[in-house]
Amino acid sequence: MPNLPGSTPEKDIEMAKIMFDDPRFQPDYLKVYPAMVIPTTELHEMWKRGEYQSYSDEDLKKVLKEVKRLTPKWCRIDRLVRDISKQWVSSGTMRTNLRQILQEELKKEGKKCLCMRCREVRSRVYDAKVELLVDERETLGGKEIFLSFEAEGKLFSMLRLRLPEVDEKMLFPELEGSAIVREVHTYGQVKEIGGLRGESLKVKSQHRGLGKRLLARAEEIAKERGYRKMTVISAIGTREYYRRLGYKLEGEYVVKNL
Repeated sequence: MPNLPGSTPEKDIEMAKIMFDDPRFQPDYLKVYPAMVIPTTELHEMWKRGEYQSYSDEDLKKVLKEVKRLTPKWCRIDRLVRDISKQWVSSGTMRTNLRQILQEELKKEGKKCLCMRCREVRSRVYDAKVELLVDERETLGGKEIFLSFEAEGKLFSMLRLRLPEVDEKMLFPELEGSAIVREVHTYGQVKEIGGLRGESLKVKSQHRGLGKRLLARAEEIAKERGYRKMTVISAIGTREYYRRLGYKLEGEYVVKNL
């Protein structure tokens, strides 16, 4: 939340850098809500007493553009600025389309946001040859691997693989000694996709090909690193899908021996 009492644009930008770089944080998803002065709140009283002042629109845009520029490819900015009616805002930005404005300004400046939301292909069908990309980083208690199928900067499918440290204490017994798929998501459809060694594969829908191949690669990585099984955090409605791929239900997770 930029523009909190006592903060400055410089402090907010530094906070964003720490949030993305420090392995204790590194969020998968993010909502960026600049502070807004709303009647009946303590901040409103501080504002009336002259103890708090909102950033100018230019200062706020500077902060938010830098946050977007710093956002890693594995993070998704879900929301940027609250959609609050102007009649309820005493001070703070009143531009509910600020995200669009920021995108246009970044483009003019030759910059761009690499967050997942800005790169998703959405529901259209693309005639593209996508590439499997693997991004690995150290985090608190283990490694995070972000696998994705991408083409020309667009994100078609992604998987989050967690490789816990050997001595990391697990809350649930089914997670002991296991690599963990925390999320799999496919955003669009492709007529043709490129493989690991340049081969192509015809697919008809977003549920056939991309996600399955990401999962297969995640299993290979986990096995190569010495994990004896893979655990997937899956919704109840997708358990049958995983069962067909060799997984079985253990507790609240689906599990496969590697």
